Amino acid sequence: MSCPGFSIVQKDNVAFLVDMPESKMRDFNMPMHASEWRHLHALSIKPGVPLDVVEYYIALIRGETERAACNMSIDRQQQLRREQDMSTDYWGYFWREAKYPESLDFKDLSLARVATAEWVAIGRILRRAVEGGRPPVY
Repeated sequence: MSCPGFSIVQKDNVAFLVDMPESKMRDFNMPMHASEWRHLHALSIKPGVPLDVVEYYIALIRGETERAACNMSIDRQQQLRREQDMSTDYWGYFWREAKYPESLDFKDLSLARVATAEWVAIGRILRRAVEGGRPPVY
């Protein structure tokens, strides 16, 4: 549970398998709704950050990526929603902004490269949310 190479979802799977209580999961710095973190493969929460602060930033990311989706054509919105059906809406459309390769090439990425993609996407989304920038075209 303390291995930095495991993602939040991987740690959540371990916790589920051993029937770990929610309170014990917090001891390992696990977020609320850990199973919904399936699109973050490298980043996690810095120890000591209050969970309500984490939830606030996730809500900003979700809201901003949904705003971006609403500015698209109806056809593109429908396509995104079909893709979203295979996913979770907890993080909104973060997975589109992280721009992970959509093929088997993803398995060839280093953890550092994935972490960089996640940081860049989070920074871009939050800047847009705060500054009111123009949303991207997915």
